[in-house]
Amino acid sequence: MKQPIPSIAAVGRRTPRLDTQAGGLRFIKLNFFIFMTSYRTALLATAATALSLAATPAALANGLTFTNYTTASGLGDNSVNGVYASGSNIYAATYGGLGISTDGGISFTNYTTANGLGDDYVSGVYVSGSNIYAATYGGLGISTNGGSSFTNYTTANGLGNNNVFGVYASGSNIYAATYSGGLGISTNGGSSFTNYTTANGLGGDIVPGVYASGSNIYAATNGGLGIASEPTPVPGPLPVAGAAAAFGFSRKLRRRLRAAAGTSC
Repeated sequence: MKQPIPSIAAVGRRTPRLDTQAGGLRFIKLNFFIFMTSYRTALLATAATALSLAATPAALANGLTFTNYTTASGLGDNSVNGVYASGSNIYAATYGGLGISTDGGISFTNYTTANGLGDDYVSGVYVSGSNIYAATYGGLGISTNGGSSFTNYTTANGLGNNNVFGVYASGSNIYAATYSGGLGISTNGGSSFTNYTTANGLGGDIVPGVYASGSNIYAATNGGLGIASEPTPVPGPLPVAGAAAAFGFSRKLRRRLRAAAGTSC
């Protein structure tokens, strides 16, 4: 039985403390009160399911008017779990696949397991550059060709669970929030993931969402909000040959400086 995808809201705040531990990340749990609700509620707190769009910010002056898009527009299902948009491109994560529109929502093309997704239940979507990341109940699907085909990544690649709730990406870094399996982080485009759990400081292993900004990583869990700072790489020792060359150059430089000083006297 598939678990409902939760959303989160937080009340109260404490100044976060960032920390690291040798060999990886350590998440600092904050005392946030987490309200868990269902993503089955309509997008943007409307009563209807499916995808609703409104023109902003001009529409705010006279109130919002939404246009609702459903399976009649090409969506795979009217229950929409998540959405991402860039320009006229819209990506809708639904119970029936990933709907992609290139005309502002007028029509959608639906992508499913037939296109390589691990499951047709898509809980979240993110787009970075030309890459599309689809969080599904059968793994994390990544497309580099506009969604025509996906490569699916699972526990075989290091994820803690194949039920992926949410995803965020920046460059070759990918962050996969999983159900009861913790937070998977890849630094090589998804080929392999390192998994982080309560053993690394997370408040719970159910991770509904994730975000990263700069060196900071934010993990929403069923036991609090985890924040970690990626450790700064420490430069390795200078190779022996390099050290000898540098020392020799330094001695020659000092001789030239002394010679120049003697000439000017």
